[in-house]
Amino acid sequence: MNSKIFKTRPRLTKRLALALIPLAALGLVGVGISQSANAQDSNDPAVEVAQGTISASFDATQAVADELPTFLQTGRQALEGVVTSTTRHLGTNDGVEYWIAANDKDQFCLVVLLPGPGQYASMTCQDGNKILSSGIGMQAADREHAIVAYVLPTGYDADLAGFTKVGDQLLVGDSSVAAPELTAHKSGSMSKGVVDEITLPNFPPLSSKDVG
Repeated sequence: MNSKIFKTRPRLTKRLALALIPLAALGLVGVGISQSANAQDSNDPAVEVAQGTISASFDATQAVADELPTFLQTGRQALEGVVTSTTRHLGTNDGVEYWIAANDKDQFCLVVLLPGPGQYASMTCQDGNKILSSGIGMQAADREHAIVAYVLPTGYDADLAGFTKVGDQLLVGDSSVAAPELTAHKSGSMSKGVVDEITLPNFPPLSSKDVG
C-alpha cells in the first residue's frame, strides 16, 4: 500500500492547521507531515454505517463533544469534504484528539488534531470496504509530536507492542519507532480456534525531526 508525505508552508494566521488527505493537500497551512494509506472509491457507506461495521460511534446521535473545533468546520482552515454532522470524537491521548467522520465522497475519515498553538490537523479517508479489510491508518507529525494511529473496524481488536488503545477502536503509537507486526483479529475468534485477521497499513518511521 503506497503512502505519500506532504509538507506545507505556513500562513500568517493565529491558528495554523494542516488539513491533508491521501494524494491531495487540502490546505497549505501550518508546517507538518502526514502519511496515510491511499483512499479508494466507495460503494454505499450509509449501508455500512447502518450495519455497524465501520464504527459503533455512528450508532449514537452526535453530541456537542463530537463536533470538530469551529476553525476546522468553516473558514480558510476547514477540512474539505467532511460532513460535519457525522463527526464522532474517538478520544484524546497525550493531548492529541481523534475523530471519525464521513465525507462528501462517501468515504470515512480519521481526523487528528495535534496539541499546541500551531493547531496542526491531519485527515485521511478510506472507503468502507477498504476499512473492513485493513482499517484506517495514518501518521502525523509537527515539530513537537509524532504519532501513528489506527482505527479498527467494529468488532476487531489488536494488542500491538508500544501502542495505547483509546476507546474501543483506536490504537495510538509513536511514529518514530518502527511498528511491530500489524494485525488485528475479530474479537472472540482466537478463543474459538478460528483466527479472523486483517492486516493494518504499515509506514516507515516518522519523527518530529523529519518536519522541515
